[in-house]
Amino acid sequence: MNEDNSSGKKNNEAEKLRKELEAVKKELRDFAYIVSHDLKAPLRAINQLANWIHDDYADSFDEDGKEQMQFLMKRVKRLDILIDGILLYSRAGREMEAKKNVDVAEMVNKIIKKLPPDKNVEVSVSGPLPTVFAEPVKITQIFENLIDNAITFMDKPSGKVKITCQDKGDFWEFSVSDNGPGIDPKYHEKIFNIFQTLQSRDEHESSGVGLSVVKKIIEFYGGQVRIESKAGSGTSVLFTFPKKET
Repeated sequence: MNEDNSSGKKNNEAEKLRKELEAVKKELRDFAYIVSHDLKAPLRAINQLANWIHDDYADSFDEDGKEQMQFLMKRVKRLDILIDGILLYSRAGREMEAKKNVDVAEMVNKIIKKLPPDKNVEVSVSGPLPTVFAEPVKITQIFENLIDNAITFMDKPSGKVKITCQDKGDFWEFSVSDNGPGIDPKYHEKIFNIFQTLQSRDEHESSGVGLSVVKKIIEFYGGQVRIESKAGSGTSVLFTFPKKET
């Protein structure tokens, strides 16, 4: 009898803790949305005012004044990108639409076709890609972010980005590889942290949430992500995705 009471008490405590955790998670999601939404309105006003001053009073500025106005407009744009990144990250770890069979090969080819023309970077698929059971938008976000990262930081006159997949039993292991600058092993974990970038945002404008969103989505589905790279020798981002009955 005592054992039953103890077991019931533990179950009640676990259920209470679960409900508290869900409430906290909801509050955080709501907070991210509300703060981001409330920041957008004044930011648009600042952007409009800055553009108006820049256009109407351009002849009144000396070179230093023009430079400062350009600096202000870039910072406004950066803040707008960061706000969008916060919203994107807050949504990454929860289900937003119905799961269904996603033909990854077809989806990746659509992404490649939508890429702006770039004579210096070739994006290709090597070997077959499977069908997975997931939310189409989230799978698309994974590959869009990884391909965009590889192209954005490409430092070679003839860039190559290759997407592959291997059967690992209960999982598929996808790989997005490039022949770019590579990443020092000491940064392999850091780059998955939100708002982290390895280069100055003045060199490459970025929210710093792309890879953190990728990691959050992959782990949401029960997979893992890792980096194979060293400075100067290109980068491979590998991630596992569980198989489902399709």
